[in-house]
Amino acid sequence: MTLFQLKLWACLFMLVDHAGVAFFDDNLLMRGVGRLSMPIFAFVLVEGFRRTHNLANYFARLFLLGLLSQPIYMYAFPDYPGLGLNILFTLALGLLMLQGYAKSGSIWVVVVAAVIAEIANLDYGSFAILLIFVLYRWDGKTKGDLLGLLLVPICWQAIRRLIHTLSVTGFGSPELFLPLLPTFVTGALAWLAGFFIAAYNQHAGRQGKYWFYLFYPGHLLAIGWLKTLW
Repeated sequence: MTLFQLKLWACLFMLVDHAGVAFFDDNLLMRGVGRLSMPIFAFVLVEGFRRTHNLANYFARLFLLGLLSQPIYMYAFPDYPGLGLNILFTLALGLLMLQGYAKSGSIWVVVVAAVIAEIANLDYGSFAILLIFVLYRWDGKTKGDLLGLLLVPICWQAIRRLIHTLSVTGFGSPELFLPLLPTFVTGALAWLAGFFIAAYNQHAGRQGKYWFYLFYPGHLLAIGWLKTLW
């Protein structure tokens, strides 16, 4: 599978996820399918970091498109609880983290980036930062290692959600945690993205990076407009 094909799959999974939020009342199956998008996007970012000849331009594209997309993101999901900054800001921070880690080799670069992601309320937060880091550390060859590494950020995501629930409800009754079970199940489906990533053949495939950049704000705009008709 080429990098181009991986991007197509990631966009498709993201579209299913966002449609589930916007039109189908957080449909559990659609949200579960959507969980596969973030690991693939994280892997594409890692490959972009390794391939790019101009890191500053790469970062600028992500950050500026994030700025452009933020009001559209808010337009598409005006009532979504806890809506923060969109995924392009998360990827931009992840890119800076990769550069800092590649130069220093210090795990503290990852920790600081993860803390910033939480404080700034970036989409996927510290989960995305840890995900990008473990994919960067993967040797690109051993499927078993990849699937094992993916369990680290997925488990951390479950812990994040548990901490958030405790911060809102306190320890309280065990029944308070029952609504979290579907969330844990759908979150665990992100692990399946490892099979797509493992199928990567080291080839870029067809060119079309600007189409993918435009797809993000474009599909959000379409969702926001369709919701006015729904």
